[in-house]
Amino acid sequence: MKTIWLKYLLHGAKSSGSLLISSLFGLSILGATPLMANALSLDTFNFTQGGYVTPNGIGTLSGSFTATVGMSSIIGIGDLQNIQDNFAFPVGNGITAILYGYNVQFFSYNINGGNSSLDLEGSIGPAQTVCVGAVAAFGFGNCNTVGGPAPINGWVGLSSGFFTAQLPEINLVSSVPIIVPTVPLDNDPTIVTMTFMSSSAVAIAWKRKFKSTNF
Repeated sequence: MKTIWLKYLLHGAKSSGSLLISSLFGLSILGATPLMANALSLDTFNFTQGGYVTPNGIGTLSGSFTATVGMSSIIGIGDLQNIQDNFAFPVGNGITAILYGYNVQFFSYNINGGNSSLDLEGSIGPAQTVCVGAVAAFGFGNCNTVGGPAPINGWVGLSSGFFTAQLPEINLVSSVPIIVPTVPLDNDPTIVTMTFMSSSAVAIAWKRKFKSTNF
């Protein structure tokens, strides 16, 4: 910790009958204060969700997201730094169409909750909606899944919509530690100044007290 050391050299003069403080040696800061920090990490995950039933075969939703992870295990939309997703599905004659996501309206993922804890609602392709997790299962927001085949763990709103009962597979790709320093109270210059002034006042009081003291 930061140590503030006020050293006074006291010299007594027995013949004069007083005790004087001859000098104020100084204010010395002996060491730097280690800063407390909040531990964060920047984590990147990828995900794949297959089993989407389309007229010409099985479609697959895949993507990745990067988010700031703190003390809580829940990643919300405000923690996202980046997210990308796309939906690939066969359209016949060996051709695969790919739609790319471009906006997210809702996002939640529990890093300790497994694959079933990813909830996502976003825009994909030409003004379509993609839904994953509980938002798809219960038809929240723009997820028009009410009346669809159960169970529903994913939905892509193309015409009547493509559904899947499969859970997404989510994997941690990388985790980069982030240190966010917080300034401790004893780094406040006001406190240092007040401490110096208080100590000076004590020195003056000592001088006045012992000025009339005889030995």
